[in-house]
Amino acid sequence: MWLIACQDGDAQASAIADGLENAGGRTVELVTASELVHGAVWNHQIGAEGVTTTVRLGERAIDSGHVTGALNRLVWLSVDGFEGASYADREYATAEFQALGLSWLASLGERLLNPPIAPGVGSAWWPSCQWRAAALGAGLPVARYESDEAAQLEQQDRFVQLEKHSAVVVDGRLVGAEQDELPGIDPRVLSGALGLDVFEAWFTPGPDGAWELAEVDPLPPLDAVALEAVADALRTRERKAS
Repeated sequence: MWLIACQDGDAQASAIADGLENAGGRTVELVTASELVHGAVWNHQIGAEGVTTTVRLGERAIDSGHVTGALNRLVWLSVDGFEGASYADREYATAEFQALGLSWLASLGERLLNPPIAPGVGSAWWPSCQWRAAALGAGLPVARYESDEAAQLEQQDRFVQLEKHSAVVVDGRLVGAEQDELPGIDPRVLSGALGLDVFEAWFTPGPDGAWELAEVDPLPPLDAVALEAVADALRTRERKAS
């Protein structure tokens, strides 16, 4: 069984689940953040032999031992819906749910694409400057970043006008672009620097015409080609985990 965990407002998640089921030939379970918080009964055990989790959702049961591959599109778990509780209690319970969700997803190990990054249950969700700083630290070319607010707005306007190139990266491989279209960009290095397995990166030309990283979307829409690449990555993760 493959698993997709996502936010409630993720308009792409249902189509991605259907596409992966068709491309991968596996049963795909889709679970949302509100289901995990408000509609689930959890059995989460941590022992000497590892972590085992069963999440019961009505008639459905997601047993971590039966999950052979997973795609994480979560951002945050929150108990704000428990309006009868005090703010302090909701804040505390949210932190506990975050820890529970993070432990559950992290226990999937190599089976999971886009592992959680503490303190949240999602993968990295950074402002533009942090994506670029991470890529720059790995030796990749990045677009200049303006820290002044007025300059940022001007830069955003220019971004709309500029020639751009985008590519989805899946498990260190470019999808929808050939490597010679983005010279100087190693998708494996970029993926490692950003802490993401599945994402869309946008590049703009620098002063010398070379492509430079400008923006990153950690929750991209996935077309049929990208879905096939994700299915291939999950099958590879299955083989490694078995």
